[in-house]
Amino acid sequence: MSRYCLKTIKSFGFTQKMIDQYLGQPIIASNPHYKCAAPMKLWERDLVDKVREEKKDELETNLAKRAKMLEAKNKRKSAKRSLLGFYLENYSYSLNEYNTCRLIEIAFKTGAISMSAFKSDDLTLNLIAGYLADDEEARIRKEFAASDKVYSIVYTQVRKALIASDIVFQCIRNVQTIIEDWEREEQEKAEKEKLERLRTKLIQQSFFEYIQQNFDTFLQNASINKNAIQEPSINASKKKKSKHAKRNVNYVWSRIQTYARSQNPNFADTPTIASCGKFHQRIVTYINTVLQEKQSIIK
Repeated sequence: MSRYCLKTIKSFGFTQKMIDQYLGQPIIASNPHYKCAAPMKLWERDLVDKVREEKKDELETNLAKRAKMLEAKNKRKSAKRSLLGFYLENYSYSLNEYNTCRLIEIAFKTGAISMSAFKSDDLTLNLIAGYLADDEEARIRKEFAASDKVYSIVYTQVRKALIASDIVFQCIRNVQTIIEDWEREEQEKAEKEKLERLRTKLIQQSFFEYIQQNFDTFLQNASINKNAIQEPSINASKKKKSKHAKRNVNYVWSRIQTYARSQNPNFADTPTIASCGKFHQRIVTYINTVLQEKQSIIK
């Protein structure tokens, strides 16, 4: 047998008092649509329809009262909205220079630097709305319920005030000038750094070629401390052995560069060349020879 739920019964005009008096306790059943939902309260259809017929006049009276109450509530809500709109339209949004410049600074740091950004950027608008005096904001929220979406109306008004604010436009122009100067300085700085990197690269290339021409001589006279060239322990891991071998190569290569600089004043201040490139295998051969000599001495 089909049944009515509580929502349907109330839509007929039943009050909670009438339900308790004429329909009695409900049948509790699980919600067939949502397993996690609260149990449903149900009443037999035949019983409800019988009471509806018997108490038709009372139910119609209840529905009429409910409609009248809803109409009155909507009127009060509409009146509050109208009053709030009038209040906001006549509210003075004064943005002093400090607050405005602070907003521009925040917008600049977050990338909102164009004129159009200040007309649509939510961050900027929200911040400006936040500068409403606390007592004014409290007054709005006290007199007009938050359920009326007060903030969305305030937000719209703030947005209008912001667009029309001369001080905001002036600050934007000032910031744009600062940005242009900053970008120009950054570009000049980048160009200088680029030229410096190119100059360094050319000097290092010439230095590398100079070492290449005299490699054997430099390797022989570079005052390499053979005791600084060491062999990793027998039980060292493959990774540690590789790291140790690299340290030996870097040591020999640094000594060669130091000696080369001492032989030619043109390269006295040349930056260090990190990679020994085509000299790598020759340096490794030299290191292996030194290690073999040290091993022979031990034996």
